Amino acid sequence: MSRLRTSLRTAAAVLTLVLLPSCMQVPDSGPVQPGPELGSEDEPALRYVPGGPRPGADQVEIVNGYLDAMRAYPANPGIVRQFLTERAAASWNPGAGTQIYPDRPDVEELAGNAVRIETGLVASLTDRGAWSTPPSSKRLARVLRLSRQGGEWRIANPASGLLLPEYDFERYYRAYSLYFFDPALRVLVPDQVYLPQGDQTATLLFRGLVRGPTEWLRGAVESVVPPTERADASVPVTDDGVAQVKLRSPARGLGAVEREQLAAQLSWTLRQVADVESIRVTVNGAPLVLEGESNLVDVETGADYDPADSAASQAMFALRGNRVVTVDPFEGLSARLPGRFGSGAVPVSAFAVERSAQTIAAVTGDRSTVEVAQIGGDEPQVWFTEGTSLLGLQWDIHGLLWAVGGTTSAPAVHVMRDGRSAPVSIGPDAPDGIRAFSLSRDGVRLAVIAGRGAASRLLVGRVRRRPDEPLNVSVDRWREVDTGPAGLSRFVDVAWGGPTELTVVA
Repeated sequence: MSRLRTSLRTAAAVLTLVLLPSCMQVPDSGPVQPGPELGSEDEPALRYVPGGPRPGADQVEIVNGYLDAMRAYPANPGIVRQFLTERAAASWNPGAGTQIYPDRPDVEELAGNAVRIETGLVASLTDRGAWSTPPSSKRLARVLRLSRQGGEWRIANPASGLLLPEYDFERYYRAYSLYFFDPALRVLVPDQVYLPQGDQTATLLFRGLVRGPTEWLRGAVESVVPPTERADASVPVTDDGVAQVKLRSPARGLGAVEREQLAAQLSWTLRQVADVESIRVTVNGAPLVLEGESNLVDVETGADYDPADSAASQAMFALRGNRVVTVDPFEGLSARLPGRFGSGAVPVSAFAVERSAQTIAAVTGDRSTVEVAQIGGDEPQVWFTEGTSLLGLQWDIHGLLWAVGGTTSAPAVHVMRDGRSAPVSIGPDAPDGIRAFSLSRDGVRLAVIAGRGAASRLLVGRVRRRPDEPLNVSVDRWREVDTGPAGLSRFVDVAWGGPTELTVVA
């Protein structure tokens, strides 16, 4: 399984993990950098412009210059190409992906006009900017062949894409989200990518929307951005903060609801660029009205599709013994929940309150039964009686109730609605021994704790749904969460603290 990149946000018994690169580390060696310049919030202050090849440079010097040229900020592929043969320069694609290494590579001259570079490998970014953590044993190693061109040494077989030191990556890149929709088009789903900060950020984000979701989410989310748009389109931002999105003719066929959804995708995605305050959309040069009677969309539009589900009730509940209680977070007081689940008449081992705080579900008896009732009501309905060691419940934003249980070797997941239930296929690569779980608020990712003690793991699976068949749900593409330099272990519990944020007890 590949791992999901995270970093530590707080150091306490309860830890918050954010899907972002690890904290910046100050290097203890390296070349002198140009002095700082003032920049925008989305543009690092430091700039670096390396030089081209020195006349008469030997093979090792050319390779070192090639590595240094890829560190330019803003990125300048033209400098890198100066170290390559004409043929290699014409075919080299800097956008093919990025490999991130921790330390300056060892550079060794070999026989036969070749130079070997080798170092560790922190991570790789796909051509979309999606993060992948390699096995700890994998290293960045390549033999570069050099040949004479005009009497000067040049590299004939450069690595695909960019090679970048971790220090520069953490200084110049940041995590952004491309926003797509869940299959029911009810809530936006963030698809995290890592992009360089600067003048091109708005353009790169829009191009990401045009290309659709990254590989892991593909098939689980939808987009109303016309797929026929040009993948090389640019999005200039005016001095007064207007991002100019230029679409082609298929966008004219969008209905009113689809235009509202398009506005939401654009606004949630482009609002991450600090300089962008509104978006103007045109189709073949003509204005496209997306909101009201204006084609100028405020970046705060799209609140109805908020992936954080900010409209959910803020009421708090807890278990005291085997009874459900309500909690006043300000006074630190609790009170018995009216009705069956707060009375003690039936032992409750787990419960979940629906997002409007009107309905409650509880695991009762020998942890095999799920009952559902209106809060304050005394006549619950039995929705499920075939569970085995049910360990928890959760309502999702679509009104489905999730239950997880089963044996150590055979975890079982079910979804329920209105007294009907169905098993959830979790795939052959699903982890054994699930002990805790949490569904993301957009309903597209399921985080679980599997195993106990030192053998416990934190994983995330992709949720797939069919809007026309609400109980037809599956989870696949499980991947382990990398907790970064914190090296967390002995996981106990997990919850989604935000659209791209996990809170764990470990």
